[in-house]
This record gives sequence, C-alpha cells and structure tokens, in this order.
Amino acid sequence: MNSKNTDKSGPSKLITVTGEISCDDVDIISPHEHVLIDIRNQFTGFEEITLRKQSEQKVTIEKLGALSRNPYALRDNLVMDDEEFSEQELMNFKKAGGDAYVNHNK
Repeated sequence: MNSKNTDKSGPSKLITVTGEISCDDVDIISPHEHVLIDIRNQFTGFEEITLRKQSEQKVTIEKLGALSRNPYALRDNLVMDDEEFSEQELMNFKKAGGDAYVNHNK
C-alpha cells in the first residue's frame, strides 16, 4: 500500500529533530506517542481501601482492570524511562515500515 502525499495543497516538508524532510519521503507516521514520559506528578492512588497498597506496586496483568478505571492510580503506570527498551521499540516500528515518529514530550 502506497500512501505517499499526493495532495500538493498540503505541507511539502516536515521539520524533524535532524532537519527538514520532504513529505514525499514519509509513508507511515505514528503520531502522539511517548517514547519516554514521566507523569508521576498526576498520581492519585487507588481509592478503594483494599487496593491502596497496590498503588506502589508494579503494573501486572492482574491490575489492568483497575487501571482501566483509573490509569493514574498505579505509580508504575505513569513513567516510561527505560531508554534501551524505548530505542528497541522505535527500531521495531522502523522495521515494520515506520518512517516518522511524533513524540509529544517537550
């Protein structure tokens, strides 16, 4: 599938961390993703008394139901700071055909 930019009324270039590139050179973009993020300042903890101790534990599959109700209740869910893991994830995206990755972090 070729989804190259054929609408010439749109932007003709993208500004990246390494400089400008032509929109024609980009096929697959993953927008609004976070390579590294730390939003622990938004931590709320679980409201349920029986779950409060779990607020400081690691994310596990057993906690996904509770996290779906409140993703800010588990401190471990609010930080991605493993640079090696993030680099591998970006390389997997590239191997799958990804051309550009938009990181919303400042």
